[in-house]
Amino acid sequence: SFLRRSLSSQNQSVVGVTIEALCMMLEADEARIRKQRQRAARPSVLSVKKSTTMMTPVEALRAQGVSYIDQVSADQTPESGMIIGALQPHQDQIETLLWHDASPIREATLRLVTLLLRRGIINPITCSKRLIALQADESEKIRQISLSLLVQEHLKRPDLISIAVVEGVAGCFYIKRRKLSHHRIRKDDSILGDLYIHFMRENPRLETRFLRVMANAFDDRQHRQNLHTLLQTAKLKETVVADELRPLVLRVLFLRFLAVEMSKIPFGFTDEVLMLIHGLSS
Repeated sequence: SFLRRSLSSQNQSVVGVTIEALCMMLEADEARIRKQRQRAARPSVLSVKKSTTMMTPVEALRAQGVSYIDQVSADQTPESGMIIGALQPHQDQIETLLWHDASPIREATLRLVTLLLRRGIINPITCSKRLIALQADESEKIRQISLSLLVQEHLKRPDLISIAVVEGVAGCFYIKRRKLSHHRIRKDDSILGDLYIHFMRENPRLETRFLRVMANAFDDRQHRQNLHTLLQTAKLKETVVADELRPLVLRVLFLRFLAVEMSKIPFGFTDEVLMLIHGLSS
């Protein structure tokens, strides 16, 4: 389709203009929906004159000849249906653009994803994995926006981070390997620090699960194949490595990355460190 070709174009200007057009369509549709809902919920002027008691939204709708169904389905009009129908087949493609090589494209895609999440058009679980990975991005603005989106989605779905965190951390490694952030993030910065402070520290169950899962990543018996599946899209720079050894080298590089990043997490209590040490030891 035209949209698929535009989003996958090698020309960054084409991709950027396409994303901008989609954002403008969604924002205009949101403005239309807000206006329609405000109209539907507005009390009847004539009825207010006859009674000092404010009418309920449903009563106001009836007085104005607007059915309650019209209010509930304000975002299911043909206009909205066309937009949603056009975008849903391209969810994976849009999510992939979150990891685009160009920072302006990643930033524009974040704006689009914000609108899509607000409308429920995009899968929050798969999207959150990409957003977690953006904590390794070179741009502080992108890191802040992605973290803000994760916080908003976490408030709506408290189990979201626990579902997405493993693949999200693998994505951080993938972005780090692609050199998106290698040159601009200082060596002492913690990629996982903000995630830990905003989500794990506030939820003891999530904190325990996170530390256990990160420790278990070092267990070859349980996680070798799983991690290979998660990281198989990463492109190794070591071209001299034989194909059969590539997964093993990739795993060692990932575990080195994980060990370094876990050591940078700003733990607040000794128990947190001891829990991680216990998981690694066992």
